[in-house]
Amino acid sequence: MWYQNWSATWPHALMQFDKEWIVLTGRIKLRSETFCIQKSQIQDLTVRRGLLGVGIRVRTEGDSTSGVVFWVFSKRDAVAALRGLGWTVAN
Repeated sequence: MWYQNWSATWPHALMQFDKEWIVLTGRIKLRSETFCIQKSQIQDLTVRRGLLGVGIRVRTEGDSTSGVVFWVFSKRDAVAALRGLGWTVAN
């Protein structure tokens, strides 16, 4: 299945992460999907600004999850939490 450039936000999606993984769970095309992305697969994490808020964009190498944007309530809190676990997030 193709999910590039999926736009996800709570309560329809959930982003969890630790030092080695980002896990995105949400409903896509009426199905519940979970993507487990290992740190070594991620090219970059960037802050993405939209009309109604700010998101974290996950870009991977040619993978179906490349370009997924998870929209957050607080850019500062999300970026601080990711950086606190050793992730590099570009503004």
